[in-house]
Amino acid sequence: MYLPVILTLILSFVTNLTICNERPVIGILTQEVYWSYLNHLKPYNNSYIAASYVKAIEASGGRVVPVFTNRTTEYYMDVVNKVNGILVPGGGCAFNISFGISQSTNEVFHIAKRVNDGGDHFPILGICLGFELLLIASIGGKNPLTCCNSNNVNLPLNLIPTMEEKSMLFKTMPKDIRNILLTEPVTANHHKYQSIMMLNLSFV
Repeated sequence: MYLPVILTLILSFVTNLTICNERPVIGILTQEVYWSYLNHLKPYNNSYIAASYVKAIEASGGRVVPVFTNRTTEYYMDVVNKVNGILVPGGGCAFNISFGISQSTNEVFHIAKRVNDGGDHFPILGICLGFELLLIASIGGKNPLTCCNSNNVNLPLNLIPTMEEKSMLFKTMPKDIRNILLTEPVTANHHKYQSIMMLNLSFV
């Protein structure tokens, strides 16, 4: 009497085990809590991920794993080997590649560069602060930023030379999206700092 029920449960369990989940796994770097009004938190609550980044990845069909700060190179190598990409979030931190999210970004950047140079493809997305940290990692930890004031400014995207040839993103971008980005003021800019390198490029 119970045999069909038991067999159904076993079959259901085995089927669930064999289903392949092909949704990409994206690592999001945690960043240190440093604001003074959060100093009352216990010592083990010293890093976080803003929920908006997790929701954005999940809404796009991905799965999220946290990538913690202040870990060893071996830890970040293991992470890169197990995820499909890394997101470096925006926020605020010291530009010191020996500590915190700056350190983890620097580690991940150089590991991913070796992977990409070897012919594999490992994407990293930097948003706001994350993009700045990737830039700093790419030039050996130097800080190329200078003060500016561009609050609530909408501008078209200005690509640096050869960007479309080198970038996987721009190579595959639909032409209508590309034209919108390059000709219409659709990028939101709220910056206190700008890159000296980018300023130099804009005058080339």
